[in-house]
Amino acid sequence: MAKYAHIKAGVIFEIIELTDEEALALPSNKALYILPYIIVPRPVFDSATHFAPVRQPDDIQTLQVVQVWAAALAKTPVQIGAEKQARAENEAKRLVTKVLKLTMTGQFNQENRLRVLEGSPTISVNQYLNGLDALPTISDADFIAKIKTLA
Repeated sequence: MAKYAHIKAGVIFEIIELTDEEALALPSNKALYILPYIIVPRPVFDSATHFAPVRQPDDIQTLQVVQVWAAALAKTPVQIGAEKQARAENEAKRLVTKVLKLTMTGQFNQENRLRVLEGSPTISVNQYLNGLDALPTISDADFIAKIKTLA
């Protein structure tokens, strides 16, 4: 099946799929406003140095309709640097989140093991998280100062 553009008043009304037989069987008056739709693949580009090409309005020609792509725009050195910085920050956040998740899981399991040894009932994850939320918080500077006093 091939794609065809149904044109109304100079505008693409819809994209339809027709078999070759259906396309050949179109009456001559419909052939004027049901035109072959030519799909153009997106141009190749390097995402590290260029923005992705963007689809433009389709080009309605006399005998066909063709997809149109804008050329990929080059990124400035500032934009490239900002993207690298953002990727590095996202990777750091991902790693911190993973470490925190592993640490919290270990602490939760340790808490329940101690409770079992003490003869107390175990707690749920929600109870554990609520307990953590209830703890007083300190600023990063105070935390670093306390760590330095321990050394």
